[in-house]
Order: sequence, then structure tokens, then C-alpha cells
Amino acid sequence: MAASKRTTKEKLRCMVLSSVSARVLKATDSAVFPPKEKHLQSMIGYTNRGDINIADVVHAILIRAHNHSWVVALKALICAHTLFRGGHKRFIQYFATCASVFNLDSYMDSRDLAMSAIVRRYGRCLNERLVAFRALGADPAGIHSKESFESIQRQDPPELFTNVKSLLRMLESLLGFFAAGTEVPSGTGERDVLVRNVIVELASGLVVKDLLLVYRIANNGMTNILERFFNLPLAQAQEALPIFRRFVELCTGLDNALGIANAVGLMDGRAMPSLAAAPSELLPALQTHLDTLRHQPRTVSATAAAIAMPDLAAIPVAEPVRTGSLRVASQGSS
Repeated sequence: MAASKRTTKEKLRCMVLSSVSARVLKATDSAVFPPKEKHLQSMIGYTNRGDINIADVVHAILIRAHNHSWVVALKALICAHTLFRGGHKRFIQYFATCASVFNLDSYMDSRDLAMSAIVRRYGRCLNERLVAFRALGADPAGIHSKESFESIQRQDPPELFTNVKSLLRMLESLLGFFAAGTEVPSGTGERDVLVRNVIVELASGLVVKDLLLVYRIANNGMTNILERFFNLPLAQAQEALPIFRRFVELCTGLDNALGIANAVGLMDGRAMPSLAAAPSELLPALQTHLDTLRHQPRTVSATAAAIAMPDLAAIPVAEPVRTGSLRVASQGSS
């Protein structure tokens, strides 16, 4: 069982290490409590200081993320996640230059298999965030993501398709955090794991915030694709339809994930949106139009005129999520 307080060995190491390494060590000690806010704020401050080598911060966190104790590893991932959200952009920029930084797919703390699985899944979330950052040139879950990705509502294919695919991959990895699958020992459900301790609850809360941010941007991009679909040439329509199918599948997954989050108290009292019936009703019409294009590539299908696009809605980020069925929606400038 993990220690309840910092060990004597950890205290001694803090005395001899550099201020950066010592701060990271204190934030990621073996006590089964979340990283202290004062340590997180100090690390955020390090990312904004010109006299601090950002590589030192990154490498100190990475070393702790591969610690044999799931407590230390999970707290290190929380530190990285917190700095992605609140640190200077050069922090995630440097992280994104490293190859397979959170290479934790084989991570195992034999003392707790369920928590080892959480570490692996959390590592995948952060890895995919870095992959998306490299592909998109900005952080989809950053605090300025709305402004950074406003242009996705006006982008043209193929750039639009490429960017939405990257967002959907990131969304999928975030949803994977809530899907225990075969990684969690038999008899241990997702909800049981997520409420086992306050460290996991903090990590889960950060993932929920990312889910809502990334969904909002992906929804904007998907809306753009749908509004263009009936004017796309055959080749682009054939590429767009699978993207939309995947989006529909992920909407169902998001509904399940937020249901779990709500059940364990991670939604901060916000009403649960219903996503299970998302825009799947459009699939038959889109498929019919694509089939028509395949046989008559130069003829615009009458399906386009026959479909009344639903009134598109989004999950608000700053405001409480409202109850009701969410459909793919045009965000406009909101």
C-alpha cells in the first residue's frame, strides 16, 4: 500500500536537487493525495520564467511519470496535464518535440492493477494530445482553444478533413480513459475505479474538461463538413462520410463517459446532456446522396434540398451544460 506521507528518502532528495527537480519531486511524492496547489502553481510559474530551462521541467516530470509507484506516476501525469492547461505554451511545444514521451503502454505497478491501468490510459490521453498539437499547430484542449480553432468553421477540404480526423482521434483517446475494457481486473467497474481515491478523481476531472473542449471544436468542424457535404465532389464526399460516421460513434461514447462522470460527481452539479441520439438520423440521407454521386457524379442529388439541417447546438464550456438532446450545430461566432 502506498505511503500516506513523504518518505525520509524523498525529503533528503529534495534538499540536494535543483529547485525545479525538488518542486516536481514534492508535487509527485508517494502520499495518496493530489499534488499540492502551491507546487502546481510554482511549476506553472517556471514555464513563464526566462531563466528556467523548460527542458528541465519536462524531464523532471517524465522521470517521475515512469516511477514504479502508480501514485507517483499518476501525480506526475496530473502535473503535466495541469501545465498543458495553465502553463506557458512553450511547455507543450517542447513536450511535443519529444518522441513517445508518455510511453506507458506497458506500465505496471503489481501492487495495484486497476491503478496501473488508469496510468496507462491517462498516458495515452496526454500522448494523443501532443500528437494533435503537432498536427494542428495548437492545443485543442488549451485555455485559448476556442480562439485558436475558430477558423475550423471556415476551413476547406482537405485541410478541414485532416483537422477533424485529428480532433476525433484525440476525443477517442479521452473517451478511452473512461472505458475500463479488459485492463481493469474482473469485478472492478469504471465507476469503482474512478472513485477509489482523490488522485484519480482529480485526473478524471481534468479529462472531463478536455472532453468538453475537444468535442466543441470537433462539433464545429463536423458542422462545416455537413454544410458542405451536398456540394462536395465524389472523392471528397467518400472521405467525409466515414468521418461523420466516426463522429456519431464518438457522440455515443461521450454520452456514456459523461454518464459515468456524472455518477461519480465529476460534473460539478451541471445537468447531463443527452448525446446518444446525436446526428445519426442524417446518416441514411448522406449515404443516399453519396450513392447517387457514384452513379451520376455530375448530378446534384435532390436529397440535398430535401434535408432540413437540424438546429445545431454545442456544449458550453464556461456555462453549465444544459439538459436536452444535443445535435450537430452551427456555432457561428459563439
